[in-house]
Amino acid sequence: MKLNRAINELSRACAKIGLESPVKLDLTGQSLCESIAAILFSGRNFKSVKKPFKAVIISLNEEHFRELEICIKQRLVQLPSSDIEVHCVTLSFLLEEYPRLRHLLAAYIECLAHLLSKALLSSYSDVREKYDQDKLCEQLKVMVQILQFFHDDVDRCFQESSEMSRDLLQASKLCIQILSRTKVYNDAVRLMAGIYLGNILNYCQADHTLSQIIWNMYSNILSGAPANITASGVFSDLGFPTPCTSNSRTILTFFLKGIFSCVRSSVFFVHLPCGDTLLHVLFDAICEASELHEEIQFHSLQVLKLWWMKVQGSLKSQEHLKSGRDMVQVEDKHVKGTVQLIFRQWDSPISGTPALVLSIMTAIADCMKSTGKEETFLHDLLGKLMRLPASIKGKYNFVSLVVARAGAKVLLQKYPNFLCRIKPLLAVNHMCPAISKTYRTIVADIAARKDVQFWEEILLPGLVIAILDRNLHVRSNAVLYWLPIHLKSFRDSYHKILGKIQEDANKHRVNAEIKYLALMATSKFARRENKLSFTDLDYNLICTGLSHFNDAVRSEAFQVVCCYTKSSARISKPEMELIKSFLPLNMNSDSVVFRQQLEYCVKCIAERIRDGVHPNKRAKSKLESVDDGDYAVQCGDLFKFLYKLSVGSLHPEFTYQRKKTAIDILGTLLNTFYTNQKDFPFAQVLFENNNADMLLEMLLDPVPEIRTLASAFLNKFFAFIPSSCLERHSTVAHRLSTSPRSRDNESAANILKVVALRKNSNERKSMLVNHLKQLQNTVELMKNDIVTSSRQFPPHGWLLVIKECISSLQSDFLLQSCYPLLVQLSETTRDLIKFSLDTVFKGDARSDGNSDECFGVSADFCEMTERIEKLTLDNSKDRETLLTDDHETILASFWLCLLRGSSLLAHLALIIEKQAGELHLLRSISDTLVKIMTSCRHRGAIEGCYEAFLLVCKSLLCSKTDSYRRIPCDLITKVCINLESVTGSNVTRRSAGIPLILEAVLVAEAAHRCSELFHVVLKSIVNLSLKVPFAVEDDEKFDIPQVHGLYILKHLFRNSQLGSAVLTYASSVLEIATKSLSSPIWVVRNAATHLFGAVTNRMLGQKHIDGSQVESMENSVSSCDFFCRYPTVGKILSEEMEKSLPSSTLPQPALHPILCLLAKLTYCIDDEDFIPVGFVDLITRFLSSPVYLIRSMAAKALLGLVKSKMVFITTLTDALPERISDSNALHGFLLILQEAGKADAEVSESRSVFMTLTNLLKSKRIHPINYSLAIQIVSKYEYVVAEDVLTGFELSSKPLLHQIGDYECQYQKTKLGLQLLRGTSVQHLLKKCLNQRNNAMLKAAIEWISDHEYDNDLMQLMLDNIQVENTSFLTSIVEVLASHRNNPIFVRLLAKKGYYVVGEMACDFICRDLGLSAQCSGLKLLSVLLAARVKLLPNQPNCEHKHFYKFLTTWIDQVISRTSRNEVSEPLRLSAAEAIEIAGIEVFKRVTADRIKMGDFVCAILSLLHDEQGYIRQPACSFVEMLVENRQHGGLYHTSASKKFLQHFFATTAFDFSSLVTIFEDVFRLKKEHFVKHQSVLFEAEPFNLYEEPVMMAEMVADAFVVSPLMNDLNESNRDVLASELIVRVSEIHSEEQRRLYNLVHIKCLQLASRISRSNDCRKNLLKLFTFFKDTSDSPILKAEVTAGLDSLE
Repeated sequence: MKLNRAINELSRACAKIGLESPVKLDLTGQSLCESIAAILFSGRNFKSVKKPFKAVIISLNEEHFRELEICIKQRLVQLPSSDIEVHCVTLSFLLEEYPRLRHLLAAYIECLAHLLSKALLSSYSDVREKYDQDKLCEQLKVMVQILQFFHDDVDRCFQESSEMSRDLLQASKLCIQILSRTKVYNDAVRLMAGIYLGNILNYCQADHTLSQIIWNMYSNILSGAPANITASGVFSDLGFPTPCTSNSRTILTFFLKGIFSCVRSSVFFVHLPCGDTLLHVLFDAICEASELHEEIQFHSLQVLKLWWMKVQGSLKSQEHLKSGRDMVQVEDKHVKGTVQLIFRQWDSPISGTPALVLSIMTAIADCMKSTGKEETFLHDLLGKLMRLPASIKGKYNFVSLVVARAGAKVLLQKYPNFLCRIKPLLAVNHMCPAISKTYRTIVADIAARKDVQFWEEILLPGLVIAILDRNLHVRSNAVLYWLPIHLKSFRDSYHKILGKIQEDANKHRVNAEIKYLALMATSKFARRENKLSFTDLDYNLICTGLSHFNDAVRSEAFQVVCCYTKSSARISKPEMELIKSFLPLNMNSDSVVFRQQLEYCVKCIAERIRDGVHPNKRAKSKLESVDDGDYAVQCGDLFKFLYKLSVGSLHPEFTYQRKKTAIDILGTLLNTFYTNQKDFPFAQVLFENNNADMLLEMLLDPVPEIRTLASAFLNKFFAFIPSSCLERHSTVAHRLSTSPRSRDNESAANILKVVALRKNSNERKSMLVNHLKQLQNTVELMKNDIVTSSRQFPPHGWLLVIKECISSLQSDFLLQSCYPLLVQLSETTRDLIKFSLDTVFKGDARSDGNSDECFGVSADFCEMTERIEKLTLDNSKDRETLLTDDHETILASFWLCLLRGSSLLAHLALIIEKQAGELHLLRSISDTLVKIMTSCRHRGAIEGCYEAFLLVCKSLLCSKTDSYRRIPCDLITKVCINLESVTGSNVTRRSAGIPLILEAVLVAEAAHRCSELFHVVLKSIVNLSLKVPFAVEDDEKFDIPQVHGLYILKHLFRNSQLGSAVLTYASSVLEIATKSLSSPIWVVRNAATHLFGAVTNRMLGQKHIDGSQVESMENSVSSCDFFCRYPTVGKILSEEMEKSLPSSTLPQPALHPILCLLAKLTYCIDDEDFIPVGFVDLITRFLSSPVYLIRSMAAKALLGLVKSKMVFITTLTDALPERISDSNALHGFLLILQEAGKADAEVSESRSVFMTLTNLLKSKRIHPINYSLAIQIVSKYEYVVAEDVLTGFELSSKPLLHQIGDYECQYQKTKLGLQLLRGTSVQHLLKKCLNQRNNAMLKAAIEWISDHEYDNDLMQLMLDNIQVENTSFLTSIVEVLASHRNNPIFVRLLAKKGYYVVGEMACDFICRDLGLSAQCSGLKLLSVLLAARVKLLPNQPNCEHKHFYKFLTTWIDQVISRTSRNEVSEPLRLSAAEAIEIAGIEVFKRVTADRIKMGDFVCAILSLLHDEQGYIRQPACSFVEMLVENRQHGGLYHTSASKKFLQHFFATTAFDFSSLVTIFEDVFRLKKEHFVKHQSVLFEAEPFNLYEEPVMMAEMVADAFVVSPLMNDLNESNRDVLASELIVRVSEIHSEEQRRLYNLVHIKCLQLASRISRSNDCRKNLLKLFTFFKDTSDSPILKAEVTAGLDSLE
């Protein structure tokens, strides 16, 4: 069996490369071995099948193997007469991969060596392509293997000076030549040449002689002349014949790499005449090569590693011990030099270098351990590492090395702040893996030492602080990288971590979302690590997490329930219950991440079900216990629940989120379980008629993404759909094919494709014939009657249907038989496209009348409107204009014909090329596609055409036919020629589709890994863009060639597939863009702006990191790197910036874009030599520009050009006295000081800078804006300010008053803000502010008072302003009160008589149209007042009650009116949700107790709970959580909140008929205003709230009411009245024209009525309505619900 499997695998591998397969041969005969030998000697193809071939060889028995040996010997005899080069891979396999075959080559070794030597000489002299390099490398590899595996024979050959010896020596000299020609051969060939030299030199018996030979060759490489040492022997004449200068380090590196890899260690410890050993002498040369910033650096570091391995080997073997010990002293130059080299290279961008330098340091540490000095070395190394900034990524590998060897306590006891320093780096993505590796090493070391106390005292608090951090990235990465190692390493760590999280969260008042996210994540990872089962979890905690408002918390909690390490783990009953209760409430999430994680959880559930009950799984053995039968039934029920939930959520009128989640879950279920129909354990519930109808209805969905997913889903499982369902939907599809709506056409195409997949070849061909006839008829109708055709029978639907039908013609035979039809279809489609272009899109002829030669001229939108206007005039009605819908319909019909026609033509071109069709057809299709992109400016049409043209170009350029490959080349040549002479009368907006033509051809060429056309086109377009545009007077409606060139370059630079290629022209194109920005023609400047953005984005690459948040700048481009990569850019930018001098004048247009580019660069880390001379001084002059944006961008640009910000700031400070008189210059200085303080701690902590600023603040000549900016900068200083600094400081300036509310961290006494604003002067200042009429000052003062406790004078002053109705004061206090509602100062304020004045003012704000801000603030303020007075109401007089109920009624009316049902704006809806949360449960209880518009108020709350915006739902959810659970943990999820709110309302509220009817009327859509009529042929009106789910809400209300105490307390009479009212309302509102969604809601309403009342009258009326719905509905879901309703009546 093992041999059979191996042969099958080999057969499949052979089939891929065209080799004869051995699978059909007799396994017991000799033919098998002959076939295997034939594959072995198949030449270069053998490389592709080496792995499966080896598996076959290992599986052969003795008899087969002996037969194989005979076959191989026969093949070896024939080798001398064959091409030895093609069998190098085979010989290598025989020598290395399987030792048992090696002895077969013993008799042929000399012959092989001679043949390979000759082949090497031939290959060496003929290296032109990469293939030749690979061939040469393979030959060298075989020669090396000959040396390695035939040691005795080679040794004998060298002694006897045989022919083989001469061949091997000749190969050695050839390898020296290869090493010398560094620019000819690649690294692999040179590396193999070096290894060959090392192997052959190792056969020199005398260590002293070999050492001299190596020293000679080393000296020869560096100086060109051998050393003054004579060596004798057969290898003495080896040497590098010519001096090597620039490439000497490269040659030496590969030579030493081979020597160190293959030559024995004793040779390197031989003392040379200079006194040092060979190992000492080579060290400096290796280090010098390792310093080079080139590709050779990696190989040099590998040599350095080999050098230290030689030293390490000498210490272990005790040979040459003294020399080895001398080299590993802590202060030895070899150790210090290597460590310094490592420090410079640990962050090298060269792949593999960081790991390589770590292995070198490990080798040094091993050497130190052998000499007993490891501890000293590690402590010294750790000290050096800790002195470096925390943001250096490379050092953490070496910290991990120290911890692994010396222990974690050495690090944490000596540097206790280490964990605190690395925690913020978790937010930096590229730093996180490095520091986490070190962190895991620390935890693993503590766990290995079993030091639980240290873990609890040091590591556990740090972990909890990280996972409770406010920064999202710190939290998520701490959970992902840090938490699992704790759970894995320590026993009972889960409960300790959980307890610590709750303790710290409560102690520090951590946000509830962060707390629960940490708890859920800890539980999830604990389950993954098999630390606990579900029964060990806190059930209440999991339930809280599952109902939390935050998507991440719910997701983590659901993963705790569903995900387990073992997929065979059983699902407990509590888990099943939670799954069934959670999923229906969370199918409508608007979070993409949440939906993806939900799909993953369902996959885990499905796998656990499958592995528990699937008969083919090993878990079947577990089903033998007594309860296994019950468990299998439970799993089956769970699967049916998941399947029915997903299918039942696919109704076309449901929300997009629910449908998307449902189809993903359905696909997950089927992909998890499906292998074949017989093997499917739950096949009875799949693809039943109702389910199949529902799946097919997904193809009619209005959302394109759902249709696409449904199409892919059904194309995979089409074989299981009943034919009856397909026939019913096929009729619908033919009707939808002629619909003017695009989505109807897509649905029709998808359905008919599924139908075609179920038919045989002849039936598919017949379908294609019928579709082609339909297309021809609709095209003819469009030519005769455009209006009727566009309204009722547009052809674009059939274009899409035919394309999908053609894709079902899978076999080449069927395609060939349909070829004439495809040709006819191509002609019809091209005719339709030409008619569409000529009728609407194509531009008018030029002034010379030569319309055929008109290139790139398309009609503008005004002209297209005029043409459509003429088409929609009816002569019979005195040429009156028809409806405006016809304009939209005609335009949509024509551009969709272009879109669908181009896509169909591309599909046909692929088939024609595959079938080797006529050349003129392919040219005609390509010309048509180009014509669309040059004659049409409709964005949808040209972008779709670009995609089609790109497919055609890729197919043609990859064709084996030369004439096909020439088509794109000819097209692009023609386009470039036409661009030179463009003088059209109409300008095409941003060149329309012209750039897309060239982009498509060049992208297709790049996909073919070729660049011949690219360079030709780029040079042509660059020259075109440099042309001076012709004179344009007042009219710019001309096609200017230069504009086309600029937009073409923009498209090419924006395309990521051309990214690396276009950078060659980046400098030239940047120069073009900057010069064109100053053009007097607007269209040129506009195009240049687009191009400038595209080219700078491509040059800079990655995003700039804000230096104020992280210290590392690894993810951005430094200015040195930028000017090094593009050396001519500096001169270009300098010349353009000099045009804007002197800086006091208005800048040129190019100045601001240039400064924006420079502002994205980071500061130089290494060297400033590449920055152009005078560049910094030039930009510094713009700090005094009269334009604010220029000053701001110049300040940011300078930070990326100076190495030391502090030195630069000091230089500017010295010139400050000259700037004080110039406000612009002073403002520029303050701007750069502000930016430098954010990026550099040295600047932000500089006392000299602080003193400079305080002196500025004392000046009387400073402009208020500069004064304000200086205050902002000063307030950021962190250290304690000396008292003498404040002497004489005045606080009366208005700019200072503006800054009162902007200080941060007022409670820290070290802040400068409190130093300046402290004591009686603050009181005096605030009184001044309260008497101001300036709203900004008033608001700042009130906010300041709200955070500090002040005397009664200030409070009385505030009350006085309220009583006199100071409008400015009231406006300010309204906003502050709403955001400080729990502040004790304002609570005392409201307790006084100012309550009435503020309340009346709030009502006035709400009722009068004073703007959104006033209305929102007024409602929130009124909520504050109601919440403050409702508890005091019982003890207040009647007049107080009167005021309260007046305010309450106004408040309720406003809340009811501000919901999505009334289609109000988001700020108003948000204010309503926040108002409910502010008012709290006491106000709600007052509303329900007094029944003040209770039904409408409850409906308003439900509407806010299901608002489209999450930030509006959250306050309402928080209110419900407080209402039903009397706590706040971040809010409930809106569906859970709705369910609990309804249960609470029906359980605590007395019966009120009018309120119940109002609620049911709203929830079950029993008002006519709920329905929206469609007003457009093309577009249907969307509901205002796309997130609302009427069906789910109806189910919630019905379920909550039926089981509530309110329902149980109703007598029969009340029940009958209520049920009759619902039935009557449904009867009155129902109409066949209503949407199916509302019909479904009405059925839910009738089901509720059947559950409320059992009277005969109600039953009769319900039976009548249910029967009507059953007879008139065509939806499977409606029919299922009606059936359920009828069953309930029985």
